[in-house]
Amino acid sequence: MYGPRIRETTKTTGTGNVTTGGAVPGFQSFYAYFGTSSLLNEFIYWIGPDSSGQWELGTGHLSGATTLVRDTIIANSLGTTSPISIVAGYTPIFCSWAQGSITDVFATPGANTWTKRPNAKYIDVVCIGPGGAGGSGRCGTTSTVRTGGGAGAGGNIGGNRFPASAVGSTVGLIVGDGGTGGTAISASSTNGNAGGAATNAFSSFGSIIKVLGGGVGAAGTAAAVANSTAGGASTGTAWSFTGGAGGGCAATTGIGVNGVQTASGFAAGGGGGGGGASASNVPGTAGAGAAGSPSYATTLTGGAAGVIGTPPTSGTIPSVGDAAGGPGGGGGVFGVSTTTAQAGATGGAYGGGGGGGSCGTNSVIASGAGGAGGPGLVLVITSF
Repeated sequence: MYGPRIRETTKTTGTGNVTTGGAVPGFQSFYAYFGTSSLLNEFIYWIGPDSSGQWELGTGHLSGATTLVRDTIIANSLGTTSPISIVAGYTPIFCSWAQGSITDVFATPGANTWTKRPNAKYIDVVCIGPGGAGGSGRCGTTSTVRTGGGAGAGGNIGGNRFPASAVGSTVGLIVGDGGTGGTAISASSTNGNAGGAATNAFSSFGSIIKVLGGGVGAAGTAAAVANSTAGGASTGTAWSFTGGAGGGCAATTGIGVNGVQTASGFAAGGGGGGGGASASNVPGTAGAGAAGSPSYATTLTGGAAGVIGTPPTSGTIPSVGDAAGGPGGGGGVFGVSTTTAQAGATGGAYGGGGGGGSCGTNSVIASGAGGAGGPGLVLVITSF
């Protein structure tokens, strides 16, 4: 038995029953379509590829809302009819009509064109807006407050479903770019630069759907830097989630603020604020980037904050076909004794906010640049 637009992920390992992680955007869960039942309601499933490249085709059923029993193995990547031993990671599981469904992935920023396929019945569109870019830190004297740059916010995510007859034969679409981070400052007693504006601060599907990206991080100054905020409301979506805020930087301590993960849904996380220094020249820690989509198998990690000797990271990213927002990049840290000024990390794909850069010191070291925002994404799923 087959079902339409069924796709989930799993963190299960080994050869036993599979615990499903919930439907990804644009799809439905196995439970929503099949329910729990006996072997009389078996379905065809695909598992994989897992992180080692293994896959499995078989028949199974649900013994519970999130428990897939692997009844009969038809084929697998090992050339046997035994269950593969799924390795750790996020592994896709899906089922579709015999005629199939096709997902077109547009992940490169810029303009593109989607072409409708013959005999299409429904078109599902999912858009992720780009992450905002992080700002750079201030360069100042050792006796003054100089804050790190603010981080960019995570991009929004949204989507909708349309009868294929309501969609043109070709549709122009745009994948948003995250913009470049604020450039580093070497001039004495000078504020940082805010995150750069994106060429396209949104992802869209024609004039039908438009999903905005995250706000850019603010420049480091001699005062506190506020958190950045997500972009405005999406248009043309049946469902949407707002990206997480990017972290700022405290004035009195120079501590970079952690990025914010959205409370629910599939939106991207905000970046971590850059580390600054107090008026006593005591450096503050950098902020960590927030994890991406909290509904994507629940364990994505955000970008790590920079520490002396180790630059910040962009975090772990979800599979492109699963349409979940990525993590925010970590903020850069400032070091007095090591004359370190780190740049913020790039926001993770897709839509993660860029990290803020650290402050600098006059005539000693330039401030850290901000991290670029993560790119957006457009998925178009055709059901026949």
